Amino acid sequence: MGHDSLMPANVNNPSILMCADEDVHHFSKAGIRRASSPLTCLSAATENLYDAVILYTKGSSLIRAAPMIELCAVLKKSRCPSVFPLIAVYFVVHRRIIEHLKEAGADFVVFKNDWEKIDPEANPAAFRKFMKAEYRPAHVLKYLCPYIYYAPIDADKELITCRAYVNWLVLGPRRLKELCLTPDYPGCPYFQSPRIP
Repeated sequence: MGHDSLMPANVNNPSILMCADEDVHHFSKAGIRRASSPLTCLSAATENLYDAVILYTKGSSLIRAAPMIELCAVLKKSRCPSVFPLIAVYFVVHRRIIEHLKEAGADFVVFKNDWEKIDPEANPAAFRKFMKAEYRPAHVLKYLCPYIYYAPIDADKELITCRAYVNWLVLGPRRLKELCLTPDYPGCPYFQSPRIP
């Protein structure tokens, strides 16, 4: 479905449902209903009309993101009374999470730095800024190296390595930010000559 068909009916005063995994008090006003859990969000989405559903999570690991990813998949399969865009907001750029969100049917993916540039409380319709092709999961994935590998350590931590170097190379925050999670990753020598068995 094209993103134009998902534009809210009331572009000036949209009704937004947000499911957040942390205490986000400033989203309780201005036409934004906050759901404190995936179950509450699912119930609200199937009982009321909304112009958008936003899944907001602070979790930085695939384990922590799993409940929101599952909610996304369930919402897409549910018989909701309105067709709404499903926007996922994440604090970190994480290729595996985006892959799972794409499979679950998320319409758009936004990261913390971009999201914080808008003020939903002052302007509830500001979320429409992210309903563009550049925020589609498939498009976002084009700019993230496919050789990034995430090995869970516990629920909150992951060891990030390079599959192109048979997971011997640990990827630190600086390398990820400056190369692996940027459009420049094809210039990486490991990407150009992967040592995959």
